[in-house]
Amino acid sequence: MMRLRQPVRLVALLLVALCLAGVAGGRADASWLTRLVKDAGEAGTSAARKSASALDDATGAIIKLPEAARGTALAAHLADVGHWTFVNGKGERFTAATPAEMKRVAEVLATPATNDPAGRKLTLLMTPSTVLSRADTLKDLPDGASLRIAVNGESYPLSRLAKDGTLAADLRPGVSLKLTDRAALDEALVHLTRPMRRADVRVIALAPGGPGGLTRLPRIDPATREAVTDRIDPAHLVQEFDSLSGQTAVLTGRVTGDALAFRRPIGTEGTLDLAALRQAAARHDVSLVILDAAAPRQPGTRNWLWQRVAVPGLDGAVAQATLADFLSALAAKAGHLAVEVSPATGHRVTLRARPVGDGFVVAPDTVGRALAEIVSEVAGDVVFKGLEIAATSAERQRELRLRLVPFVPSDAQFAYIGLLVIGLMGLPVALSWWRRLWPPEDRADYPSAPGFFAARLVRLTLFTLLFLPLAAVPAAIAAFVLNAWRWITWPWRLLRGARGS
Repeated sequence: MMRLRQPVRLVALLLVALCLAGVAGGRADASWLTRLVKDAGEAGTSAARKSASALDDATGAIIKLPEAARGTALAAHLADVGHWTFVNGKGERFTAATPAEMKRVAEVLATPATNDPAGRKLTLLMTPSTVLSRADTLKDLPDGASLRIAVNGESYPLSRLAKDGTLAADLRPGVSLKLTDRAALDEALVHLTRPMRRADVRVIALAPGGPGGLTRLPRIDPATREAVTDRIDPAHLVQEFDSLSGQTAVLTGRVTGDALAFRRPIGTEGTLDLAALRQAAARHDVSLVILDAAAPRQPGTRNWLWQRVAVPGLDGAVAQATLADFLSALAAKAGHLAVEVSPATGHRVTLRARPVGDGFVVAPDTVGRALAEIVSEVAGDVVFKGLEIAATSAERQRELRLRLVPFVPSDAQFAYIGLLVIGLMGLPVALSWWRRLWPPEDRADYPSAPGFFAARLVRLTLFTLLFLPLAAVPAAIAAFVLNAWRWITWPWRLLRGARGS
């Protein structure tokens, strides 16, 4: 019976080798096996199936709406053939291809509340492809319907920015995200909806002659138990970004070209190279927030009226749960903010927000700048024209989270682990090769037992951590060949054993 297990062991060994070959290639999607499975899956996935998945996602977002709106909320998707598909919270579907059918959507899918005296209108949660690629068809939807875009199980109201009419998603009160393409939308949502810890937000004041370093943790005011503004000499800021690794640094100044201007206590201005700041932040995975101020006074300083100079809304902003909430708190003072995202380059992505609508927008001329100076001096506030957020890209963040050892790329770590596991399949073969390269220690060669066991430990460590991963693939292949030969010759050996008995 023991010999009957040889074929089973061989098949199991082959299956394990195929599965682990993907791990040995680093990331799962980098291996030939995973690419084969992925290509096969993509070949079997039609556009209709992708659309159905997006529509199901929009339908699932209905439950997150206020209860009063769920009865009149429908998921909506426009197919390539020009037909609209609507789904209510119960999963009931209706397809509209003509204006007459479009008029029947509410009576077919919505609850009777749609026809109540209050005149409650439909709420349509549309798939991203419908909004981003077919925005010109939104006019065909039922009159008065409230439009939302559904992404990743959440939905956001749609609006058009007053300044240029760009379609946008209203993520929070006072914060709208310009809609351009799906990649930019997904990237922006990763950053804007990511939870922020107050302890990770460092408000930095540029103070020439001030401290030359930053603490790795924020300083806490013993009276209020709140984080206080970090002061640093601008000449040392670039070198100190390593102390802020993984945190968010907030700087205030007037952005002029590629320079950040800041006000010295004596009234003159200095500048910092924005490119150098961005590069230093990228090297240490620091999210860099730059408030483009009309008057480059620094938070935490005193103005000529001995008032505290502050960024409007910033104290509340750093206490918010997400970056979108952070911007919403700032928008309460600056006016409605429109956010747009630039394509990720070099593991970094840039989001920019500008006030639109009724917010205080500084005129580009000298009079406008002078007015901002007066507002800043008298009110003690830093009036900002917009902000830039340079952050680690979503792909880079995922890679950092996968790391077991912080300073080693996750691809290399998973490849190493995969080779170790594959090496275990060929362990007997690898051990035989290792014994030829480094024969086992002889107790007689060591005057003491501790020395003997220390030498054995060193030999075992080098074998496990270095030799086994290096020899993993040839050892596993050799072990497979040996097992295959045993399987092929198994009937002959079984017959020979029977004759011998």
